[in-house]
Amino acid sequence: MTFIGNSIALIGNKGYEQVDNWAALFAAGFIVYSAIGIIRPALGEIMDKALENKLLEEVRKIAAAKKEVKRVEKCFICKMRFDYFVDIHIEVDADLTVADGHLIVHAAKDHLIKYNKKIRDALVHIEPYFLG
Repeated sequence: MTFIGNSIALIGNKGYEQVDNWAALFAAGFIVYSAIGIIRPALGEIMDKALENKLLEEVRKIAAAKKEVKRVEKCFICKMRFDYFVDIHIEVDADLTVADGHLIVHAAKDHLIKYNKKIRDALVHIEPYFLG
């Protein structure tokens, strides 16, 4: 950009001196625009921006696919670098034993991690499910 401004200023002689300044200003604006495009995604990760709904809905659907899971209460996904960390609350039958609940939690966690290789870890909470 500044090359074009310099060329016009040199070829045009008198009266074209400001073209170089305007070309440099335009190039500076382009650099700022590019920098914002690069910084924006990084700031989103630093500020723990909410992820796109598509991934969130997929994770909810995968967790709800297990027959023991009655309902997905809450689901949060955090992205750190290239990996995702899932925090999910699932509701299971209230009459289950702690051991049965523990097995369901591990099955749900393993299923989520197996489903998407970018999910590094999943923290699965269980809640009692009551009809009504």
